[in-house]
Amino acid sequence: MTAESDRTLETFNIDLEMLILSTIISYRSLEEITDLVAPDDFYGEHTRETFKALVAIDDRGGKIDLDTVIDQLKSAGRWEHVGGAKLGESLMAMPVDSHVGEYARIVSSLACQRRVTAVCARKASEGRFRVESPKEWVQAVESAIFEETQMRDVRKDPTLISEIIPEVLRNMVRAASGDEVIGQPTGFETLDAQLGGWEPGKMYVLGGRPSMGKSALAGELVVESAKSGNVSIYVSAEMPGVDLAGRMVASRARVDYARMRNGTLDAASYQRATDAADFVSRLPLSIIYRPGATIPEIRRGVRGEISKLRRLRGFEDAPIGLIAVDYIQLLNGERARGELREAEVANLSKRLFWLAGEFNVPVLALAQLNRGLESRADKRPLMSDLRESGAIEQDANTVMFIYRDDVYKPDGMPPDMKAELIVRKNRNGRLGTVPMHFDGPSMRFHEHTTDPNHDYKWGDDA
Repeated sequence: MTAESDRTLETFNIDLEMLILSTIISYRSLEEITDLVAPDDFYGEHTRETFKALVAIDDRGGKIDLDTVIDQLKSAGRWEHVGGAKLGESLMAMPVDSHVGEYARIVSSLACQRRVTAVCARKASEGRFRVESPKEWVQAVESAIFEETQMRDVRKDPTLISEIIPEVLRNMVRAASGDEVIGQPTGFETLDAQLGGWEPGKMYVLGGRPSMGKSALAGELVVESAKSGNVSIYVSAEMPGVDLAGRMVASRARVDYARMRNGTLDAASYQRATDAADFVSRLPLSIIYRPGATIPEIRRGVRGEISKLRRLRGFEDAPIGLIAVDYIQLLNGERARGELREAEVANLSKRLFWLAGEFNVPVLALAQLNRGLESRADKRPLMSDLRESGAIEQDANTVMFIYRDDVYKPDGMPPDMKAELIVRKNRNGRLGTVPMHFDGPSMRFHEHTTDPNHDYKWGDDA
């Protein structure tokens, strides 16, 4: 037997599958492995059909033992097909093992390996012939693999309520002590009071019409995350990295971004800008510029940048912080021929939600709004204004909108610099409006205060 065939055999283990079945029958319960393995994970047809019989018995509340399994297989017309009496004898001869949960995980893992291998083989076969669009074909390959690994990975170890309650109590103690930030601080105290900070594994949506400052605010939020020592990523499908980095520097330095670009800063402002550039360059922060990016491309890019920051920049122990994606409707999703754009956006939204869970980090997804709101007297955004959006609203844990009345003022009228961050959906907190100021020249948001001499904390080292 060759080494290659030995490796092939490693993608399934019939003995392990039989051991799982015999243990279930002996323990007369499926409870320990219900969420760990599925019938299709079993490689052997006889083991797969037997596990299906066990599930059918359990679903109707029946008693699990060898006799009921045989009866179920016979009634389904599968008894002789799976080996008949020989199968029964094999099950009785197999030992019983208390590590059945671990064995179920191994069987599930091997099944995932087989499915991914099959997808790759199928796509490789397609690649032997000329394809109309190589790029689309590569995206289809990535998406097929992603579907197999992500959709099949929804079965997680069940968690006892007794294991969760201590975290609930810790959060209660923190809140009682005056610390309203359960997650990662956002950089805005009033926003932290509203949201409780960024929580890992959750998707946040920041929507707004063009020129409201979505990208500027997202950039500041990512910088603040990186300032806290977290590896943070800004994924842009709209604006090149040099423009985003320039805005971050201007905001940090509190200088006019247009003057910084055209070389007309005075000496003091120029010095602040160079100091700010040095500060920002030292943060554990990466910008990924990918026009028309797919979710698999984003996943791959994020993994690569995290590895690069940790390996090359000395942030080995840094946790992963905020991932911002700018913006949903500019990403490249999937839709079948004849499907509407809404289906594509729904797919993108779902996968961004999965991305947050996969990396166990907060994901801030920017979204464009319908222009219809501009026909209303009150142009403050509502949930229904999310463009191509029903799924975005459903998938997001929190939906916020940025609104500035200055955008709609006639030319010549002086700006009042007021901005509003409107929280329209919040699964774990309050709804309401966070008042802000927006300094247009420096592309900088900061918290609202009535004290004109207030030294804003936003962007400071402390």
